[in-house]
Amino acid sequence: MFAKSLPSFSKSARAFSLIEVVLALGIVSFAMMAVVGTLPVGLRSSQQSRSQIAAANIARQIQGDLQQISFRSSIADQLTIEDLPSNPFYFSQDGTRSEQRDAYYVANFTLNDITAPGLSVNSSNARRVKVSISYPANIAQANRQEVIYSLLLAKQTTD
Repeated sequence: MFAKSLPSFSKSARAFSLIEVVLALGIVSFAMMAVVGTLPVGLRSSQQSRSQIAAANIARQIQGDLQQISFRSSIADQLTIEDLPSNPFYFSQDGTRSEQRDAYYVANFTLNDITAPGLSVNSSNARRVKVSISYPANIAQANRQEVIYSLLLAKQTTD
């Protein structure tokens, strides 16, 4: 009968002990929890950045639309400068103009006369327009994010 002898290990060929493995796993899991904990903050920041960029693009689009708007109130079926406060503009989440009341962005307008020392401007040819873009439109007004722009509109003639 031949008996097999167990191999003998020398001190130079040692493996990790159970305590070393548990400590390494604890350190790695602690580091992973810190990384995973920052993900929601990064995602929220990314969403806010996208919304602010879209709001800025909407403001540029509104500025272009308002440069073409009529100051004359007698034109039928055409939006005039005096109609702006009662006619909000609606935009989808990608920033395109929408007529739907459930759009993501809503632009409201406030008109003011232009007043400056030493400046005489006929109020029928010039207005200061405050554009308030709020989002998301499907939640209560108090909880919306809001971006406000101010524009000066003037025409040399009344169309």
